[in-house]
Amino acid sequence: MKKFILPTVLCVLTLSFFSCSTENDDIATAENATINSAIFQLKSLTTIDVDKAKQLYIHMMGTQEYIDYKNSIKSFNNKLGAANNVSFGTKVEWMNWMRNNIFNTSFKSIAQFETIYDTSIHKLEIMVNANSELYNFMQRANKIQISQIIAPEFNDTVPGGYPDVTNSCVDSCIDWCDSALDLIDEILSESIEIANQYAFENVSLYFQATFDANQSYNFQYESITLQLNQCIAVC
Repeated sequence: MKKFILPTVLCVLTLSFFSCSTENDDIATAENATINSAIFQLKSLTTIDVDKAKQLYIHMMGTQEYIDYKNSIKSFNNKLGAANNVSFGTKVEWMNWMRNNIFNTSFKSIAQFETIYDTSIHKLEIMVNANSELYNFMQRANKIQISQIIAPEFNDTVPGGYPDVTNSCVDSCIDWCDSALDLIDEILSESIEIANQYAFENVSLYFQATFDANQSYNFQYESITLQLNQCIAVC
């Protein structure tokens, strides 16, 4: 049996929108959001509000707006390619990276990338606007409450589930996978909480940061699934 070394570091970049932007407005907004972060962290929903938000989130997941948005993320990540473990919080950062790396993706041109990116952002806007009551709750929630509200998004296993028949090696693979899934769940909640800081100051940045959180989460979930299968294959 080959010895398989489980990865000890999972590269998740959902907080990348803290990096510098070349747009002055984005920089100023980021600085304001940092200053206001302490105040934001004091925000909290009542138990009744959290329960209501949880119901609204489950309802949203069955809507066409949600399905369209999720499909746009899937299309985006498919063209990005599994080898490109990158994520950026602003369109400017994505464009800068694409100009130097588009040949490593399935995007045919910078123009195509920009169109697909803008389409994803637009579908996110449609989904948020169609569920304004839910997102009003989420924008006032703390990280723990956000985690409770979006819990239906979290994946407890990989597509098809874990193997029924295991051994110590497979069990180690599954244990790593469980830890990795827990990690990206936590980072998704943190990323959405941080993105919410822009909701009342720069709506454009809010949507870009929210897309970053969702896109990166989906990318990392697919990556974890692939790594688990590779791990089990050598047991």
